[in-house]
Amino acid sequence: MRYLLLIFCFVLYSCDTVNVEPVMGDCSRPIELSKREFSFNVSGGTESATVSPASSRFYGTTRYEYGYEVCELFSASDNPDYCNSNYCKHNWVMKIKCSWFSLTRIDENTLIVSVNRNETGEKREHIVDLQAGNCFSGFLITQSAE
Repeated sequence: MRYLLLIFCFVLYSCDTVNVEPVMGDCSRPIELSKREFSFNVSGGTESATVSPASSRFYGTTRYEYGYEVCELFSASDNPDYCNSNYCKHNWVMKIKCSWFSLTRIDENTLIVSVNRNETGEKREHIVDLQAGNCFSGFLITQSAE
């Protein structure tokens, strides 16, 4: 029995964990969203959500169910005039304007989603990705066809 315990201790001490440096930081504080889904009727509208930590930012690319949509991005580096009259932080993307919706960060913790009227006759869905260091999250924007 004593030898079994000795072997077990030897195995435990001989195992070493590999410490891998994170590429973009650590995930000590996961992204918290007050909403994971924004649902709109055919008329569209505007809704807001809070995001924490304030260091979270949305990607320049957003994805939808069957691929990627090209959207216009607004940040200090891409469009300095935007930052003259709107909230901006560093060179982060502060607004994403797509064909049927826009997403705007209006302060440290508030996102506004605005959706246009749906005249396509089809349901629309889009996922927006968020990142804070190595923490990743996102939310879904949906709009009914009727």
